[in-house]
Amino acid sequence: MDVAPNQRTAWRGWAGSAGGIAGALGYQQLLSTLLHFNCHGGGTSLGLLSGALVLAVIAAGAWISWRTRMISSEGGAIRLACAVSVMTAALSALLVAWMMLATLIVPSCLP
Repeated sequence: MDVAPNQRTAWRGWAGSAGGIAGALGYQQLLSTLLHFNCHGGGTSLGLLSGALVLAVIAAGAWISWRTRMISSEGGAIRLACAVSVMTAALSALLVAWMMLATLIVPSCLP
């Protein structure tokens, strides 16, 4: 099944939202699972490393959405969807950054 170029452009516009939401939810699930089953396993280094990887995924999705917005010759709907997607990715990145900061401040195991 062939997909028309304008449909591919529309799907690429939502990359920031998909990457941002999936990354933030996945990161939260990873941290909560690590801390629940082994509080020493979810330490600062693993939390920061996985957070940096998630931020890279979110940034890639936002870049794809922004690039699609810039090269889109279509109407305003696709450009609006791309802009909303970039904003969603930015808010998701902020959420992940707060969770990364929490891994530095809050101890993983209670005394």
